[in-house]
Amino acid sequence: MTATTQLLEQAAAAAERREWAAAADLLDDAPATDEILDRRGWYHSRAKNFEAAIEIFTTLRKRRPHDYLPAYMIGFQYYQQQQWERALPYFDDALALNPRHIKSWWRRAHALDALGRVNAAVLAAGRILQIWTALPTDKQDEDRKRYAQACHLIAKHQIARDPAGAAELLHTAARNNPTDPYHHQQLAKALLKTGHPQPALTAAIEARRLKPRDTVIELTYISCAAACGQTDNARAALQRTERHCIGWTAIRAATLALDVGDDTSLRDSSNGQDATARHAVTPALTNSPHRQQRPLHPRRPLAPAARARPPAAALKTMLSARLPARDNLRKNNRGAVPGSG
Repeated sequence: MTATTQLLEQAAAAAERREWAAAADLLDDAPATDEILDRRGWYHSRAKNFEAAIEIFTTLRKRRPHDYLPAYMIGFQYYQQQQWERALPYFDDALALNPRHIKSWWRRAHALDALGRVNAAVLAAGRILQIWTALPTDKQDEDRKRYAQACHLIAKHQIARDPAGAAELLHTAARNNPTDPYHHQQLAKALLKTGHPQPALTAAIEARRLKPRDTVIELTYISCAAACGQTDNARAALQRTERHCIGWTAIRAATLALDVGDDTSLRDSSNGQDATARHAVTPALTNSPHRQQRPLHPRRPLAPAARARPPAAALKTMLSARLPARDNLRKNNRGAVPGSG
């Protein structure tokens, strides 16, 4: 056994123990062959030593200009740091060399989605669907997770205008990656929008099983339980969940409290965000079914008692109040970002 082979085996053993930095260090003094650099770069990437990994894969890219993997791995280092703009050119370069590399397509789609470039993100995800479905069955398993993620991404942006089509995509996502709770959670939302509350509740229950006590999943479950007439279950889940809600989830919890007829005060949310929550709730309620048309001056301050309540309780007070007409509400909240459910 040569010294280099021995170092590679020692590094592989450290990697098996998930001692990534130690594995990389073991190869520092080894000859800088392509194999050694590939391993060192990967170990540094897993250890989140991103700059070291970028330096190594840049060297490999110069050595192997026709190989797509070094470009992909450089982009992946920026991707892991959520430096989406810096990552994208490297994924593009990798795809120019290998247009069927599903991982590059997925990283590209997710980065574009994170940057708000929805159309480009959906198109990139659509390419994954085309490539993956054309693969031989024995080759699909390697990228089955990315295929499910691509289905989810497209469905997420389709659910508002075509919930039935989104539900079909999310069924596919959940079937191909059944351990991801958010595939089931989004499926529940889509099914609820198509008027199928019982299957929606089944999907929400599966999401809860996979990830208990997740606030977003719990709120989806509450919506489904309420739609199925399981009001007591919905109220009980809401009372357990509401104390963990902040931001838009607090707004959603307050709306659900009215939907399920929970007249107990929303509590245990006090974290100094009262003002933020009060400003956020007004535009979010523009389309609320509980909104009444009799005008109330939009700048009227809350009573001292309401100001002293925790954010969720203040939200419920505002939800129960008479809100201004739509035009006045929009005029006085121009530029605010509505909450989403």
